[in-house]
Amino acid sequence: MNHPLDWIDSELKGLEDSGLFNRIRTIASPQGAHLSVDGVRVLNFCSNNYLGLANDPRLVQKAHALRDLPDLRWHLIGHLQRNKVKTVLDVVQVVHTVDRLALVTELVAAEAVPFLAAWRYTADGMRVRAEWERTWELQRAEDAGVDVGVIPVPPKYARTDFAKASYWPLRGKLDVPKERFISYPGIAKENDPTPLVGWAGWNHLDRAQALSGWYTESADAGRPEDELVSLLAGLWELAPWLRQWHNELDPAFGERLGDFFTTYTQTQATALGCTTDDLNAWRPPATIKKTRAKK
Repeated sequence: MNHPLDWIDSELKGLEDSGLFNRIRTIASPQGAHLSVDGVRVLNFCSNNYLGLANDPRLVQKAHALRDLPDLRWHLIGHLQRNKVKTVLDVVQVVHTVDRLALVTELVAAEAVPFLAAWRYTADGMRVRAEWERTWELQRAEDAGVDVGVIPVPPKYARTDFAKASYWPLRGKLDVPKERFISYPGIAKENDPTPLVGWAGWNHLDRAQALSGWYTESADAGRPEDELVSLLAGLWELAPWLRQWHNELDPAFGERLGDFFTTYTQTQATALGCTTDDLNAWRPPATIKKTRAKK
């Protein structure tokens, strides 16, 4: 009769046969550049102390000499694992650690520009953007064989046309994208405080697919209407470029994706009681500035 746990032996044998079984071995020496493992001297590539500095006799001697000095404060510098906090607090008085999430968030924000013009520009910048959009419309009409006359040259952007100072070096006076990431401000994720970002290397179709997917998830999750409208505004902003560069018949979907996303955005906007003019007019909620109370 088979034992109920025989499957474990079978799984372990399968791992061994495929070379995936991991045996935990005992280290029989202090951690340094070399270790003694199962009686064999090996190089150490798996420890923060691979140089052996923590076991240097001079360091140990100095630690003992300093231990009993009055007014001595020990500092720990570096990342502290949660399961070691209690042990460390018995030894040190000051911990200098790094909030890796906050650090990564800050670094990404410095290399990111929002997905939607209304998030990227100030009111003056949006007026400049409108002139650029008019120029693009005329260029598309001319490409289609329409005589549009002389197409005006749109004005250049100024530093103050961008909503944040960090956007200016990433875009410049001609608004040429040089950022690494696309940010999606105002878009919340369930039980996840980290910012939503995309890759700036995505083409217009990639961005539309990402936005429509996130719109569907957000709508299913019952996110606020204003948040949903902002996502549709992002799709509507992409629509002219999708029709220009991605409107050939797609063999996988059997339709023209530029036309598809145009109709999709219009349909979803109608379901929310919005028009495409409402999408163009959408603006981020005003930021409430905190003021100090008078004493």
